Amino acid sequence: MNHPSRIRVLAVLLVLLTTVGKAGTDSDSVVVKKIDILPNSFKVSIVLETSEALSIQTAGYEESGGPTLFFDLLGVDTSSRPVIAQMKSAFIKNIQLGPWDSGTARLKIDLNETVPFTYTPYKDRFVIDLFPIQRTQNRYILDPEMEKLFQQNEKTPLHLRNIRIQSLRDR
Repeated sequence: MNHPSRIRVLAVLLVLLTTVGKAGTDSDSVVVKKIDILPNSFKVSIVLETSEALSIQTAGYEESGGPTLFFDLLGVDTSSRPVIAQMKSAFIKNIQLGPWDSGTARLKIDLNETVPFTYTPYKDRFVIDLFPIQRTQNRYILDPEMEKLFQQNEKTPLHLRNIRIQSLRDR
């Protein structure tokens, strides 16, 4: 009598273990829970709270010519929408996260103007830093605080496209 009930229990356990195993290895397993916008004196940080580390396939400004920054994220579940904080920055128009290609989601950040940016993936969050720039006579000047920050950390990748940078020393 006990033999059939053991088989049922083992079958149920096998189904549960198989289901849990698939959820952990599914290609769409990373969940973006929340997107915060944190401005401060020399940069604006966009922080994505995630269930695990994000993998970036591509990042940059869209070729359409507008100041839209994009990040192609591998293995992100787009079925649940993250909570997006209210826009607290004057130069961020909109933030969207949605499906892109097979197995890829696209994070789009619509800006008022093209700005230098960096991004840093962490275990449970992904941080994008947007740096303010000043415009004088069709040229761009990096904020002195940002310039100092990058001089202190030479390994920080700075992404620029169609932006001419000059140091305050060059003026």
